Amino acid sequence: MFVKCTRKSKISFLSMSNFKKLPGSKVVFSISITDEDLKKTKPAAIEYFRKNINIKGFRKGRVPDEIIIKNIDSKVFLTETASRAINKKYVAFLDANKLSPLSPPKLSNFDPEKLPCEISVEVEVYPEITLGDYKKLKPKITKISVTKKEIDDVIETLITQKGGGVEVTRGAKNGDEVEVDFSGKDADGKVIDKTEGKNMKVRLGFGHFIEEFEKAILGMKPGEKKEGVLVKFPDDYPIKNLTGKRIPFDFTCHQVAEISVKNLDDDMAEKIAGKKTTVANLRKDIEELVKDNKERSEKKKSMDDYQAKIADITKIDLPESWISAEVNGKMERFKSSPEYRADPVSYMNQMGKNESEIKSMFEAQSKNEFKALLGLTKIVDKENIELNKDEIDRAKRIIEDRLKQNNSINFDSELRKVLIDMRIDKYVSGLNI
Repeated sequence: MFVKCTRKSKISFLSMSNFKKLPGSKVVFSISITDEDLKKTKPAAIEYFRKNINIKGFRKGRVPDEIIIKNIDSKVFLTETASRAINKKYVAFLDANKLSPLSPPKLSNFDPEKLPCEISVEVEVYPEITLGDYKKLKPKITKISVTKKEIDDVIETLITQKGGGVEVTRGAKNGDEVEVDFSGKDADGKVIDKTEGKNMKVRLGFGHFIEEFEKAILGMKPGEKKEGVLVKFPDDYPIKNLTGKRIPFDFTCHQVAEISVKNLDDDMAEKIAGKKTTVANLRKDIEELVKDNKERSEKKKSMDDYQAKIADITKIDLPESWISAEVNGKMERFKSSPEYRADPVSYMNQMGKNESEIKSMFEAQSKNEFKALLGLTKIVDKENIELNKDEIDRAKRIIEDRLKQNNSINFDSELRKVLIDMRIDKYVSGLNI
C-alpha cells in the first residue's frame, strides 16, 4: 500500500548513502525496518483488520485488539504491519530526495517472518531533465510565395476532377487525361489477376501509375490499340505475383482529354467553385488556399526542426515504461494500417525493413519525441509561461469535445496534456514563428 509522496521532508539528498541510480530512470535504495518501526505501525494494522473482520459475538468495528490478533493469521498480520512501516519510510525517502514514482516499487529481501530486516527497493521515477542553451534556438521563419505554375497545377487538377477536359484527336501527352482499357497477359494469353481495367481514366505525367505503364499510353490516339507492350513492375511492387516481372499488356485508347488552364472560362470556374464566380476570383481564392497550405506545411517543418534541436540539447534518462508504451502504440497503429493488413510481408519489404527494424525506428522516434516534449515543458516552466482564464476554459472545452467521442478518457489527465501543449504553443508563438 504505497502512497504518493508529499515532498515535505528536508532531509538532504546526500544524506541517503544507499541511494543509487539505475538506467531507465530507476533508483534503488534500502529501507531498514526495526522493531520500533513495527511497534509504531501495529495499531494502524489492528485498526485496519478491526474494520474488515467479522467475529461471532462481537459487533463489526468493536472487536478488542487481542481478539483480532488471535484470529488473524500471524503472517498476514505481520505483512500488513510491515507494509505500513515500509510505506512510511518509502514515502519519506521519496519526499527527501524529491522523487516522483511512476510505478509501484519492487521489493527485495522482504519476508514477514524474518523481521526486523533491511529491504531493497527499486522504483521507476520521473526523470531528471538537463537543458542546454535553449535561448539560442528559434524556429526558422520562411517567407512564403505562390507561383503562377502552382496555381495552374491546382486548377488543372480541379478541372480533371470536374470532368472539364477538352477532347482532342492528337496523341496523348503528359498532363492529358486518357481513357483506356488495358489487360496484362500470361504466357498462355490469359488475363492476369489484378492487371485489367475498363474505361480507366489515367492522368499522364503525375506518377499515378508505374512508369512503364504510362510510357505505353503516351502518344496513343482515340481508337488506337496496342498489343503485347512489355511493362516492367518495380522490385518493391506490393502485389507478390507481379513484383519485378515484365508482363505484356494490351491497350485500347477511347479518349484523350486536354487538361489546361488555357481552356478555363467563367462557366468552368463556377463549376469548380460551386458558386457564382469568375476566372480571376477563382485564381485569387486558389492562391490564398495554396498560400495557407504552404504556410501550415512550412510551420510544421519549422516546428519539427526546432523540436529536433530541443531534443538534441535535452539530456534525460527516459523511463523504460514510457518508451515501451509508446513503441507498442506505434506498432499497433502500424499493424492496423490497410497496407499492412492486406500483405504484411510485402508492406515491410516495400519499407525495406523487418519488424525488428521498424520497432527500432519507432523507439528512436519515441525517444526524440519525449526529449523534445520534456525539454519544452521545462522551458515553459523556466520562462513562467502561464495561461489566462479564457485559455484554460478553451482547453476544458477541447477535452469535453473529446469526451463526446470517447468517454473512457481521463478528463484530468487529458487536460494536463492539452494545457502543456497550449503553454508550449504560447511560448513558441512568442519566438515569432
